[in-house]
Amino acid sequence: MKYADMLRTIYTWPALPELLVAANRPYLEFLSAMNEDRGGTAKLNKISQTVPDNERSYRGFPFFDQEDQELLEALARGDFNISGFQNKTLRQRLAGKVSGQISRLMKRLRAQ
Repeated sequence: MKYADMLRTIYTWPALPELLVAANRPYLEFLSAMNEDRGGTAKLNKISQTVPDNERSYRGFPFFDQEDQELLEALARGDFNISGFQNKTLRQRLAGKVSGQISRLMKRLRAQ
């Protein structure tokens, strides 16, 4: 049995669910086979841990912290993908932060 191109009529609706399930089955099987989440969990744990650097330690980026979330959202926007980001460009995105605060945030990012 071979399917032909389906016309968009009410007469083809009964066959449509079968075709959609057949088209999505490989993706669903692939996703259901992925039961290993240690890689992502390890990365999340690493970024949220405190990091010692020389004689100083820098706190990590705990998720759901409002201030850190603003920084991560600003970086995730993609505006900095080509040329990178500087203190001045981050200050434009993070309202209420002064240059020294942005410098400390950037140091925390580098330490991670």
